[in-house]
Amino acid sequence: MNNQQQTPIHGYAPGEAHKDAGLTTWTSSGVRRDNIALSIITVNYNSASLLATTLSALKPFAENPSIELIVVDGGSTDESKYVINEYRRHIAQFVCENDKGIYDAMNKGIKLCLGDWIWFVNAGDIPAIKPDEALETIKHSQQVAANYIYSDLLVGQNLLRQQVNLRFLAYNTINHQNIVYSRGLLSGGFDSSYRFCADYSHLLNVYGRLRPLKSVHPICRYDYTGISSLPSRSRRIAIWNERLRAQVESPLNVVVKALFVSISILAILGKLVHPSMGKTRIRQ
Repeated sequence: MNNQQQTPIHGYAPGEAHKDAGLTTWTSSGVRRDNIALSIITVNYNSASLLATTLSALKPFAENPSIELIVVDGGSTDESKYVINEYRRHIAQFVCENDKGIYDAMNKGIKLCLGDWIWFVNAGDIPAIKPDEALETIKHSQQVAANYIYSDLLVGQNLLRQQVNLRFLAYNTINHQNIVYSRGLLSGGFDSSYRFCADYSHLLNVYGRLRPLKSVHPICRYDYTGISSLPSRSRRIAIWNERLRAQVESPLNVVVKALFVSISILAILGKLVHPSMGKTRIRQ
């Protein structure tokens, strides 16, 4: 199956709890906190060099008074705090504390947001869209009453087509870095009991409420061409097991759910028999 696969956020083993770092929080007095249209959340754990690249790319966004940047760190023990301090005047809020993994950290960011729209750009991710393009897309989404903005996936120089429909979601998902969520869609946050697929579970749970708008501009750039980005067979099986759980627990109708579940079971069996299955497209 030519499905997308999930690999860890840089520095995060999905579901890994991070400890040994006391609580550190601050709110920047130099960053405006009113009339925020877009909140950008950056989650990091022990990925200082990648975080520096991401925060540098986000500076033009943070300098826009309609956009705020929030950084959530899982208690990094590398140079991450020095990187964050370097970009401190661009960061509206920062929290560094123990967490229960990537989705727990993302939920903390959601609670800090003031924007009407929320976008996750985690350590290692690079925006492919410009600040004015992002805000114009948000303005257009409001005009057409959309609550979910997404785009095709840019991996290196390749553009992978994405669609928000059941046929696509039976085999794939939409990367959360490639989504700008209306605040209301994230009111309940992500289910942090998932290690890999809380975003997929969330997508299925809100599917009936979605009013998607596809951006003409790719939202985020990915460069996962290295061999280390390929998930192991055991991880691919774990991902499909979590997809299966998300499908079973979703509010999808019985017929659709049965189709999704059968596809996932076949995928799991296929990966057990053919270890190389699922390596052709990389997710996250």
